[in-house]
Amino acid sequence: MSVSSKSYKGPQTVPRYDGSEVFENLTPGTIAMLQTYPAMKRRFQKILDGEWVATSYFQPLASGRQCSCWGTNSAPSGACRVCYKTGIVGGYSKYGTDAWVLDATHPEVKMSNLKLLTAKEGPVLFGLDDQATRGELIATGWFSGSGSIDVLESLLWEETGRISISIRTPAATDWLEARTATVDSLLATPQRFDIRVTLDRPSLSATTPLFAKLLIRRHLNDTDGTEVRANRPRGTHAMALTDIGVLDEWTSERWWLDATLQNLTSNDWFYDRANAVRWKIVDTEKFAPQNYLLSWDATVRKVQDFEPIIFFPV
Repeated sequence: MSVSSKSYKGPQTVPRYDGSEVFENLTPGTIAMLQTYPAMKRRFQKILDGEWVATSYFQPLASGRQCSCWGTNSAPSGACRVCYKTGIVGGYSKYGTDAWVLDATHPEVKMSNLKLLTAKEGPVLFGLDDQATRGELIATGWFSGSGSIDVLESLLWEETGRISISIRTPAATDWLEARTATVDSLLATPQRFDIRVTLDRPSLSATTPLFAKLLIRRHLNDTDGTEVRANRPRGTHAMALTDIGVLDEWTSERWWLDATLQNLTSNDWFYDRANAVRWKIVDTEKFAPQNYLLSWDATVRKVQDFEPIIFFPV
């Protein structure tokens, strides 16, 4: 079989594509959104690999149960260790965690031989009935995550009495002392749980024990995802406040962060893990061309000893 020279076209060139043709009909702004900004975001994340400090990030709760410290007051109490003057039970959320709080406002509390005590400052407390030397409360909670326990903290007074806290789950029906390791083991999978708080006093004349709060905070994931990296330069301003009665320095710094945190406000704060110092955000500047978040600049100042968040568990 012969091939006509007129019909023979020789070897065909195989087209090669490098991906650039995808962007031929796109605007510069669209190309930036699809290619430039994601590359910058990855680069900014790599920059923090070179120099950074490990922090924990805290943000005031936007919703939740109104704290009992409001009472008849027009504002939450600055001395409250349940809401930390935010007005919402729990006070603040820690990045990478979920929290459950038992206090006088909890909707699923069953009391036996207990009563609620109201103070001028601070939250409503659980105390024993006038004619009881022993009483208890049981509350139900739920966790959907599977991470380990981050904080297990109680707020109570037992100068002339004793308080014991126990936990049980549908799988472990016996009451067990609510130690961190026990709670961590029982709540290793998402499930419902019950907390029992038992109050004992030696006589009817004893004014304690009193119970205010139990906080269980756990990581959202199996690994510790609570670390937030920040580039922390030297301090930019320091002013002595001894003339007005403050015996610490009001030090401010300028921090740079990547896009890990989606929102920063002047109500938020950080905890420097290495130096055990709390830093309150003063103002923020967001770098977000075309509303694509790339990084943050934040001015922060040291939290003073008289501020409620100095007591918040980190």
